[in-house]
Amino acid sequence: MKPAWTFLLASLTLAIVVVGIGLFAGQAQGQQYYGPGGGAITGYILGFTIPNQFEPIDWAVVYATNGNQTFQAFSGMSGVYEMHVPVGKYEVTASVSGFQSLGQNVTVYNGSVSVLNFYLEQPHIAVPEFGTHAELIAITTTLAVAFVLKKRSLARPTKSR
Repeated sequence: MKPAWTFLLASLTLAIVVVGIGLFAGQAQGQQYYGPGGGAITGYILGFTIPNQFEPIDWAVVYATNGNQTFQAFSGMSGVYEMHVPVGKYEVTASVSGFQSLGQNVTVYNGSVSVLNFYLEQPHIAVPEFGTHAELIAITTTLAVAFVLKKRSLARPTKSR
């Protein structure tokens, strides 16, 4: 295989791997409270979809803020989230790309389990079609094409006069 094609193939493979890692890599759970006392906040994150029904949303981020601290969790594949926080009053917000964020208030007591379900709606505005790695793919492809064209122009024999 010619070096130009090898470089092009390697560039495209790298772009596909980078995008694949971004799409399938799991996110670590956010800041949780593991101290004494406190309680749990749990529930479902559901999104209102085109066929007029609610579907579970995975990887939605949930923030619980009490003014001094912010705790964070992510919903799983079934739309379920759970976080442990100290005793206090919290504003809990759920958000995910493509849906409007929604917040609720809750008071957490020692040993309590507060259930807050979130029903998110689409904002009725256009969502970009390209993922976060579109720029990387465009740059890599452009560089690969430029490399191939440069190699081709150098490989052509010059005409003698």
